[in-house]
Amino acid sequence: MSTAIEQLGAKIYLIHTPQLHRPFLTTVPFIAGDFVSWGYRVDQHASNSPYIAEIRAREKKQHANRKGRDVSQRTKLMEIWAHEIIERKKTEREARRQNSRRGEGETTTTTTDLETSSPCMHTDPRMKKTGDFVQDFLGGIVEVGNEDNQDIPPLKKTPEIQPETLRIRDHIRYLYAIRYVPNAPLPDWAHPTVTYADMVVLEYRPQKTDMHDQFLRALGKAIGKDEGRMGKVETCIKTGAMRVSLWMDVGDVIGEWAMSRQGDVEDRDPVPKYERGEGPPAYI
Repeated sequence: MSTAIEQLGAKIYLIHTPQLHRPFLTTVPFIAGDFVSWGYRVDQHASNSPYIAEIRAREKKQHANRKGRDVSQRTKLMEIWAHEIIERKKTEREARRQNSRRGEGETTTTTTDLETSSPCMHTDPRMKKTGDFVQDFLGGIVEVGNEDNQDIPPLKKTPEIQPETLRIRDHIRYLYAIRYVPNAPLPDWAHPTVTYADMVVLEYRPQKTDMHDQFLRALGKAIGKDEGRMGKVETCIKTGAMRVSLWMDVGDVIGEWAMSRQGDVEDRDPVPKYERGEGPPAYI
């Protein structure tokens, strides 16, 4: 029986990293786009291709033979992804601090690997906007952790306080699902000017401590870094599982894409826009 992903004709992305001799698989397009923009080799295939079927069969066998304490391939990939994000965020913060020390009269620019990579690497600006939002949320998690650690008196600090990369690794291990929903339904409290939004849902297993407040603070930091961002944090009272929903306004990039596709065709239909609660007509 084909999966929902296969029925939708989704792509499977194979991400090649130095950490493993075989590629990691993911169906999340913005994660694949992040790795491409960082200079990793990423191949894509149709989800129902015989090649992917063979890869999945081998991975399933490998997963069954793994040792009890070994994490899954998906978790390893997410740890590498999060580690890249945090290290790059750290570099950006250090560059900003250096620039602030030099004073406002002197401006310098620090070129990161992301900026020097080919501009065609992250070809879909829609995916980049969505991916940047998720990156900023994870960066916010680390910032909130750093702020909380600073509030702890030196005499009460314990060895359990870990470096950023180790803390984000532990954080990622509680993340058991990422869902990307293009053209997602808008929340009731969305700004009236938002017409099209993509949504990312991060679902977490119950954690040792209540992370609701930390997630809210991290979300606030991420939303404040760009316009058109919305989000909410939900916690299941019974299980303690958490869900973070992120909406990104993509109306501007959809409009630019539609204009670029028009070319010389004068009678091309414009991209329809609907008021909240409306949608395309039903076809009988």
